[in-house]
Amino acid sequence: EFHDRKIGMEFRLRALLSEILVRILRWEEAGKRVAHSMHDQPNWVQIEKALRFIQEHYAEPLYVEQIAKASGLAVSRLQSVFRQTVGMSCVQYLRAYRITQAKALLCVPEMRVTEAALAVGFDTLSHFNTSFRNLIGMSPTEYAQSQQRK
Repeated sequence: EFHDRKIGMEFRLRALLSEILVRILRWEEAGKRVAHSMHDQPNWVQIEKALRFIQEHYAEPLYVEQIAKASGLAVSRLQSVFRQTVGMSCVQYLRAYRITQAKALLCVPEMRVTEAALAVGFDTLSHFNTSFRNLIGMSPTEYAQSQQRK
């Protein structure tokens, strides 16, 4: 995964690392090596619900309150558990997911940057451009041009 550099690579790596972490935690628990309480453990079913909700509704205006409701958690608990398990806030994950979807759209030659931004749920082109550049390291236009040359 790391060497291929395909779309969604970061999320795939996080998923693989999460799987490894779960296996380590289960191994520790089997050997009674766990020093923390089960209350500190995230509820993976609720995190999966939050992730699925984001993936199904990313193109719509989304708020943390909606994600929390869909996952069955209070907003503060969701934010805490989400950061603990995913390694970033819900808002950061949503933004990164939207950018990943936009990258796929920008590989289509006829796709305009504005259309891609709106299709993945950004309200303004300036916010999309700033977010894209911060995450990818180049503007959406530069990215689209680099993909079309390939």
